[in-house]
Amino acid sequence: MKNFGFTLGETLMTILVIGVVAALTLPGVIQNYQKDIFATHLKKLSLDAENAAYLATMHSGKIRFADTEAFSSAHDCSNCDAYMITYMKAKVKDNIFASTYKSIDGSSVNENFTCTGKSYRLPGNVSACVTERTVANGDFSPYYQFEVDLNGKLGPNISGRDFFKFYVDEFGKSLAFEPGLSLEHISKAIEVLLVGSSNSCGEFSIDANGDGSCDINDLTLLIDMKLLYTPNKSKCKKSSDGSNCYALLQQNGWKMEY
Repeated sequence: MKNFGFTLGETLMTILVIGVVAALTLPGVIQNYQKDIFATHLKKLSLDAENAAYLATMHSGKIRFADTEAFSSAHDCSNCDAYMITYMKAKVKDNIFASTYKSIDGSSVNENFTCTGKSYRLPGNVSACVTERTVANGDFSPYYQFEVDLNGKLGPNISGRDFFKFYVDEFGKSLAFEPGLSLEHISKAIEVLLVGSSNSCGEFSIDANGDGSCDINDLTLLIDMKLLYTPNKSKCKKSSDGSNCYALLQQNGWKMEY
């Protein structure tokens, strides 16, 4: 009569094979799960920022978010608490960011990171550095810049993983790039300059180098800006300040496929 059981050696060999396979595949599974969690958290944060801006606008009886009490005349974030604490359920906190953030590919490092605006702790252990800025293209419309660490000082502290930058414009819309300088706007400005327009800084001309004229001397800077404002995996992976990766996530349906 044959014995169909396993010997001790065969059992140990099977366990060893399973262990090796698990050791090889588990890190990738964990990393993909972590990426999904971060992408989901960022999407929620983006929607929360828009909803908070909508509520602030509605409660103030204004039409634009930029006309609410969330903004100060000096654009120095002195009124940011009116938006962050009341509508984002944030708490003012200092020293809530890691000191160093690296790019995904390790090619660049953002050392000694310091919040230049006001720092807040948001629900879910999110650290947010909020800076009030203005669009200097004629109307000086204010907007918010967000630099966020989705899990506070905890790792991996990598741009495009748990550290991102995005903006909330004058109407309360979350954007990947600074308001007033859309990719369409920049592309049209380049087109206008290439056909040899006047030096007038009109609707689609941008004084990129700040010399007071919108001329061919701005062309190189505008082309650089266009590259910067185009979602790009390479730029995302090389960024240590949270730039460009947010745009990729928006474009890819909040899938961290980079």
